[in-house]
Amino acid sequence: MSSDTKYTPAEYIKYVEMDDSSYHLLVEGRDDEKAFDTLIGTLVSEPEQNTIALHSAETLVCGDPENRGIVEGLCTEITEKTWASRFVGFVDREFRGFVHDPIPRDIIGGHYICGRLVWSRGHSIENYLFDPTILSQPLATFSPPGCRQAVRLFKSVFDPTIRLACAIGLAACDIDRLKRVRKTIEPRIVLVRESVVEADIASWKSLLLQRITEVEVESLLERIGHWQVQISQADFDVVRWLCDGHIGFRLIWAVYEKCLNMATLNLPPSRDVLRYNRCVDSWVDSAANKQSTYPAEVFALLGC
Repeated sequence: MSSDTKYTPAEYIKYVEMDDSSYHLLVEGRDDEKAFDTLIGTLVSEPEQNTIALHSAETLVCGDPENRGIVEGLCTEITEKTWASRFVGFVDREFRGFVHDPIPRDIIGGHYICGRLVWSRGHSIENYLFDPTILSQPLATFSPPGCRQAVRLFKSVFDPTIRLACAIGLAACDIDRLKRVRKTIEPRIVLVRESVVEADIASWKSLLLQRITEVEVESLLERIGHWQVQISQADFDVVRWLCDGHIGFRLIWAVYEKCLNMATLNLPPSRDVLRYNRCVDSWVDSAANKQSTYPAEVFALLGC
């Protein structure tokens, strides 16, 4: 199959049906594809690796404007096929399966499976990385010498970092501006004081106003306050999976940069994709040693 081929959903179904020599794993986007490529390369024996065709809806299938909709739609159609056992779809859970009454709870508590479809354990693929043990080496990799003090400080504020990210994500979802708010998460909007992590409202507002209206900014800040009260009472394990993965990942690095600054060090410039890839490598190594959660259900459905 050519790397620049773009199938309609019907064409993709026909392609999977005809290619009966492989299992087919379809994920939403490039980040998911990177994560599963690393998981397959580490967790699956070499002969079996060659029987798994991994693709992302972002680069392979056209149709629904949302990649999640493409994967879920294909899973619905393929589940009843006689050859369905050769196909698995994996999508972001997003905020599904959590309730707030008023303390957030996870009513799934694992990987939801529906036919040939598997949801991520938490909001998205990034949530698997939200563990200080997994993050320690990637943080050090992108740091200057003498970063141990900053890493220790970061670990001490990891819990409030994820709780703040979770409140921001839920509030942004409430005002239907999640994608725009994600792009405003930068080191300059963060304040770190001992065990407290909070938003620098004055600095953040100037960024927010470039992407959303003043009325929306005020509504966002009000909703963040609302969610912070609820999230402060929730178990961290629930918050870790409920947190918007994209906001959480960006805030982790923003807070760590502040921790480095407090230790009179600077974080060298680096593309987000490099940081993400290094975090994925660390997570997969941890999963291989049975120390971290990963989508084992996907591999069971693939016969691995």
